[in-house]
Amino acid sequence: MLGTIWAAYGYFVRHADNVTFKNCTTKAQYSDIREPLVSVDSDVKQLYTVEFESVGGTAVDEQTVESGKTVQKPAEPTKNGYRFDGWYTSNDYSKAWNFETDKINSKTVLYAKWSSI
Repeated sequence: MLGTIWAAYGYFVRHADNVTFKNCTTKAQYSDIREPLVSVDSDVKQLYTVEFESVGGTAVDEQTVESGKTVQKPAEPTKNGYRFDGWYTSNDYSKAWNFETDKINSKTVLYAKWSSI
């Protein structure tokens, strides 16, 4: 996605949370304060948080993932008396997450599924 940010004298520009700017170029132009003074054209990369809900198991660190990318498979959590059966997209465990093919396009929570042993 290509975006333009304008900044006028006396104003601050703040980018949205979880957005990074790569390959930025800046262009300055002379103008009065009613017109933009600086513009930044950039490729905007949307980043999303992926949380791992271990459902009583050991904690798993969240990841920040670029939109359209896959999530790095974390180390398996452990839980006394249970076997870890994988990560799922909801706590009803109807769809397993595939770390090789599933891509991130929004904030995501993955749920650990457990079977008693």
